[in-house]
Amino acid sequence: MRMSVKPKGVSGVIFLVLAIVVGVVVAYSSGVSHSRSATRVGYIGNNGWDSWSGTYELLDGKMSRTLHINGNKYIKIDAKTESGVLSVEIKDTAGNVIFSKSDIGTASQSISVDGNIVVTISADKHSGSFAIG
Repeated sequence: MRMSVKPKGVSGVIFLVLAIVVGVVVAYSSGVSHSRSATRVGYIGNNGWDSWSGTYELLDGKMSRTLHINGNKYIKIDAKTESGVLSVEIKDTAGNVIFSKSDIGTASQSISVDGNIVVTISADKHSGSFAIG
């Protein structure tokens, strides 16, 4: 018995693949999803629409997330370092760096932002926490 693929089935598969690709693109661009290439141990995070935080035993690598800020507002950047190094970079939607701090340590700072921002957390064997929003 020979099986053949019917054109109706092929178009259905193509539609499904396109729907999945569109869904992934929308999730990443809207900030619903985030990108990461980091090792996380004991990580407990909160991924809000306009805020992002995480507490962990170990974070090593990079994570990025889009935060949706309505209008011109001040956001707070809090970091707690027990060991290791944590760096924070924030860019506007045009790709301009509006905040960058390497080895932030334990600190708290407020910055003015206008609209959506992309936050990148870079950690080198960091133990502690961060909160942005």
